Amino acid sequence: MPGFLFLLVIDLVMRRTIDGRRIGIRWQLANKLEDLDFAFDVAPVASRIVDMQAKAGNLNIKGKKTGLKINLRKTLVMKWNVNPGIKIQLEGSDIEEVEKFVYLGATVTTTGGVGEDITVRLGKAQAVFCNLKNIWRNSQLSINTKLRIFRSSALAVLL
Repeated sequence: MPGFLFLLVIDLVMRRTIDGRRIGIRWQLANKLEDLDFAFDVAPVASRIVDMQAKAGNLNIKGKKTGLKINLRKTLVMKWNVNPGIKIQLEGSDIEEVEKFVYLGATVTTTGGVGEDITVRLGKAQAVFCNLKNIWRNSQLSINTKLRIFRSSALAVLL
């Protein structure tokens, strides 16, 4: 229940942040994407730096009114096709800019490709299965037990 209440509050804060101004990214003829929400994270989006700066400032102000505070150490900015000299600030501090980050196990990059993400996931899978060599070679374990370990390990790697 607390997660659901948080999502209600963050949705209210985001609605008040944009306050009728549609400054997000156009994704259909008349629609704009203003933010992405997942669990306890929110990612405001904008097509211009000035809009993102305004959105970040409004989000900080409106969030504080509900008791929410943006953690500057955990906040990142990713920009595409923008002058790298222009920084987005919050409370007088520059927000850290990145060209890639990992979110929910997936690598997100400014190039938008999936090659790096696939490479990382394959490396993780290889590490998990290499650690299981002794289990595969163990003659005291049944094939059924080995298959159960394999399936649970494969599922863990995918998540």
